[in-house]
Amino acid sequence: IPARDDAERLWLALADAGVRPLGFHAIDIARIEAGLIVFEYEYEPGQLTPFDLGMDRMVSFADGLEYVGRDALQAIADNPPRRLKTLRLEPGDLPEAGSDVTREGQVVGTLTSPTNSPRFGNIALAILDSAATGTDTVVSVDGHTATVADLSIFDPQKLKPRA
Repeated sequence: IPARDDAERLWLALADAGVRPLGFHAIDIARIEAGLIVFEYEYEPGQLTPFDLGMDRMVSFADGLEYVGRDALQAIADNPPRRLKTLRLEPGDLPEAGSDVTREGQVVGTLTSPTNSPRFGNIALAILDSAATGTDTVVSVDGHTATVADLSIFDPQKLKPRA
């Protein structure tokens, strides 16, 4: 392991070899492509359920396991009202986070994390009413046409964050 005193020299050598730093923007693109949630972007405490975020497997209704909200979660477990999905947006300016997602003039969800992906173009995460979550369902976000896609359009097994 190099000594701390060698850190600057190492950094300069890496830069000379063509290595470039990776910032939050690049990490956020990978997060959105993989369908990973962020506190207060996708997850709003007290407003959403684990089902809304595709975290069904994290909810247990095992006998003897009691917790606040269990009955409410059990009541919607078979048919959750909302789901987190990826939207593929048409080329152009990105709509802002928090924008309404509409279908046939009715609000069916909220855009949470828009980005321009080098792999997929304009994409975003959105929490949608379950009735609007079918793959290839056409929706609109601030005048932009979008189609609904699987939550994780890249790296569905979430291997990248574990690398």
